[in-house]
Amino acid sequence: METLLPILEGVSTFLLGLSILLVSLNFILAIIEIATICTIHAPKRQTFADIRVKEEQFQTIIAPAMGALISGLLVSISASFLYSNLVNESKDWYRYAGIGVFFIAALSLVFTINLALRGGAQAAELARNPFTIRAAAEEFTDDPRHCPVDPDTLSENLKNWTKHRSAHSLNVDRDIELSDLDEKLDLSARLRKFSALPSSFIIYLMSIRRVPFRFVWPLFGPVLFLLSVLAVLLTDQEFEGSTPLQWWKPLLIALLIGVVSVLFYGTTRGNRARLWHRVNQIGQIRAEAAVSAAKSKQDAIKVEDERLKRVLLMADKFLESPRETAADKASRDTETENAPRAITIGRFYIEIRRK
Repeated sequence: METLLPILEGVSTFLLGLSILLVSLNFILAIIEIATICTIHAPKRQTFADIRVKEEQFQTIIAPAMGALISGLLVSISASFLYSNLVNESKDWYRYAGIGVFFIAALSLVFTINLALRGGAQAAELARNPFTIRAAAEEFTDDPRHCPVDPDTLSENLKNWTKHRSAHSLNVDRDIELSDLDEKLDLSARLRKFSALPSSFIIYLMSIRRVPFRFVWPLFGPVLFLLSVLAVLLTDQEFEGSTPLQWWKPLLIALLIGVVSVLFYGTTRGNRARLWHRVNQIGQIRAEAAVSAAKSKQDAIKVEDERLKRVLLMADKFLESPRETAADKASRDTETENAPRAITIGRFYIEIRRK
């Protein structure tokens, strides 16, 4: 037992240092959350044409260029390892490292080529959130004949986004449905300042239950901190024969620090989700109004197209009608013969007269 005691002391000291680091990370991330609250706002308004141009530039120019740069760097590192192995054959691991880095470079190059050949994203794929959907709907309202996305597609995209709106507010996987969080986030988004803090922490706790792999990790530090303090107390000879108060005091301090770190981080993280939900709610309302206006414009265009089609059909039938003989013309009343055929299209009144 005496031989194992130094090992246990070393392990407990290491765990204590690691747990302190994790607990400190909770406080640091919470401070970062507070410092970046000002960045939580709706994106800058852009036309849908500008959004398409920027996305196409990124996918066809910027991303392939970055991929080619990374591939070239990895190939250079691989060549350095392989050359060092040729110069100094005693270091065999240089050869394997060079081959491994080369394969990583090859995979990066394949990804870059695939991205370049695929081209820009389709217009319907870009209109996936309320802000881009609103931009596309406004473009359709302004120029319905040339907009690449129709209102029905925009409405379907907005419906799919709304189904996962809580996941978007929490910035988690977009395919996760968090319907039980929708109502809580809707209510919390209306709260202001300090009255929203308890609700923010409840949102974090609900997120742990629904998405544990994304939100449970801040609990590891406090738990490990408490266990490591207990391990230090058990392995430290100075605490042998100490009173229960001397044991419980460090444990209570460790527990208090851990709880405060979780409360601090959980509240700030839930508050971020709450604020983003408020921004997304406003964006959703405006997107719904824009899509509704686009649908009205689409219906008006359909009515105008149908009227124009009827006019063209009437004109076609009129021009293709057989010519009357001279006897028929003489027997027909002059007023009836010269009566025009008329049709109304919106504010326009069109008359078709026979020459």
